Amino acid sequence: MMEEMKYVPLLQKVRQYDARVMKAEKVLRMATIDGAKALGLDREIGSIEIGKKADLITVDFRKLHLTPVLTQSYNNIVSNLVYSAQGSEVRNVMVDGKLLMDNRKLTTVDEEEVIREGQLAAEQLLERREVYIPKEYRFQGETV
Repeated sequence: MMEEMKYVPLLQKVRQYDARVMKAEKVLRMATIDGAKALGLDREIGSIEIGKKADLITVDFRKLHLTPVLTQSYNNIVSNLVYSAQGSEVRNVMVDGKLLMDNRKLTTVDEEEVIREGQLAAEQLLERREVYIPKEYRFQGETV
């Protein structure tokens, strides 16, 4: 979702030949409450309000490409989030009040097992299709 937030305004700026088109705050709103409205779910999700589902993320802004973080007379947090943040900066994810990722660690699935099973399934599929996989690229029992 982070990449989509970045490219929506950039494409509009190019399309309209105007760098002022679609401010970062509008893009964030589109990704949250306006997106929920489009789905008919704005009474349940899309904003932080009493009675709504607690769908939240925390983002680690302590990265070179997300600095400086200014909060006084000029606030650039939303711009940094929209134009520079990546999914890898998401530290925690809560959906409907349930913590699904805690400090970059998934809480509901064994990530290593998912990677291992996915890798093996892909290799088996290619082998069934008689696609040669060099030994150095085959799964060796450790996650990639």
